[in-house]
Amino acid sequence: MIGELQIPILLCLAALVSNLSVFISSVRFKYPIFISLKWISIALLFGNLFLIGVFKSQTEKEAYLAFHLFRCVIFFIPYLFLKMSHTLSGRSQSTLLMKISLAITFIYLLLINIDYFLGQSFLILGWNQYDWGFWPILHLRAKILIGFGFFLPFFISLYLLVSPKEEVENDFTVFSYLLLVWWIGFAFNFLALYGVPIFPFGMVIDTIISAFFSLLLTKNWSQHKIHYITEFLSLFGTTILGFILLQWTLNSNPSVQYLISFIIGMAFLYFLFQLIQKFNAKANAFHNQNHDGLIGGNAFQEKTNVSQITAKMNSYQLTKKEIEIVEMMIRGFSKKQIRFYLDISDGTFRNHLSNLYSKTIDRESPNTTGDKFQRFLYFLSKTISKS
Repeated sequence: MIGELQIPILLCLAALVSNLSVFISSVRFKYPIFISLKWISIALLFGNLFLIGVFKSQTEKEAYLAFHLFRCVIFFIPYLFLKMSHTLSGRSQSTLLMKISLAITFIYLLLINIDYFLGQSFLILGWNQYDWGFWPILHLRAKILIGFGFFLPFFISLYLLVSPKEEVENDFTVFSYLLLVWWIGFAFNFLALYGVPIFPFGMVIDTIISAFFSLLLTKNWSQHKIHYITEFLSLFGTTILGFILLQWTLNSNPSVQYLISFIIGMAFLYFLFQLIQKFNAKANAFHNQNHDGLIGGNAFQEKTNVSQITAKMNSYQLTKKEIEIVEMMIRGFSKKQIRFYLDISDGTFRNHLSNLYSKTIDRESPNTTGDKFQRFLYFLSKTISKS
């Protein structure tokens, strides 16, 4: 049987692997929402790594060091979750709310570092040693700080997601639901900090949600090596959860339990992932049939074909941002969607379009009249037909 102290470590390992899967999936995307997701995965990855250090600690001093590193990383999560909620609700990245949230995050980091290096902590009252390892007992002032720093952003995030300013991508509705569950799972880790003798099992939800994010991000990469890597990592992380669950419920020979749990976990999750992918494939087929773009697709589509097309436009000396806009036009994004994903103002977007027109259609047909946006789309369609 797995010892009580090993279970938390395995749960952290499962979450860590799934976080790595999200990072690998999101690192290819340049849009603000995916950048936020990438940084969330990095923060959670290191947070789960430091939690392993807490659970493996043999003394309070060791646990305090590991926990301090954990909280230094994890205090960025509310800000990153709120930032992602802001983007999912169709709001700009640069707002007073986000600036205040970032400032509060750095104030918290300053406080906890002062608290750690003072020697006599004014936030941590002491340490409890449970079956699963050491965990701190907080002063009332620390509980108030946590309540303000974590639960207030949660309710703001909830408000933003349930009252979006605009909706531009159907897949992001699923993102919103997953993010809310992620928030709730994250909050479960704080029950123990408030003195409730419950194991901080938020990493269980972290593992599952991370696996779903990886699946969504790579659902159109069926023949890409990154798809196989992320699918394996997601399966591996969630299989550990199934492994632990069966360890708690079965009383047979440990070797049999290990084998059964691994087979059942991998088989169940494999068929679950395949089922979801088939569902997404049907949804995408329907979407593409009704799509007015040049090649159809969405923000998650692999960039191979688009890159081949934009490579042919190097002679027009486009800037990096102009190439991004061209790529999104080729995929069929509307003007509103392009502004949203790139997080640029309407005026900035019009300037980019004007520069694109002057470098392409105005140069080739300077005296042609008509809607320049439609002319440019036609210009791109001819480029596609030649590729």
